[in-house]
Amino acid sequence: MNIIRKANPVRWLLAASLLFGVTASHAANGISVTRQQEAQVKVGMNAGEVTQLLGRPARNVQFRNEPGPLWFYDVIGMTDATIFEVAFSADGKVISTREYLDLTKNAAP
Repeated sequence: MNIIRKANPVRWLLAASLLFGVTASHAANGISVTRQQEAQVKVGMNAGEVTQLLGRPARNVQFRNEPGPLWFYDVIGMTDATIFEVAFSADGKVISTREYLDLTKNAAP
C-alpha cells in the first residue's frame, strides 16, 4: 500500500530556513567574506583581529618565499572564482590585502 503525503508548507519553510541558516553561518564563521568585511581589514592588524573579523580562512598557505602566511577567502556576491587574500608578515601582522579572480578555479578540464 502506497501512502502519498502532501507537502507540508511548514516543513518546507523549516527546511528552507535551515538551509539559509547553514549558509549564513558558513559566511559568518569564515571561508567566505563580503566586500564590506574585506574593507575592514587594515594593514597592521594581527591574525587574531582578522580571525575575529572574518573567521577562519578557506585556505591558509605558507610559501617559502613569503615572510608569513597567506590567508584566502571566497568572496560572497561575486563570481565563484573571486578570492580575497590577506598576507601576513613574519611577526603575524597584515602587510597587504588584495582581491583577484582565480582563473584556475572552476576551469574546465
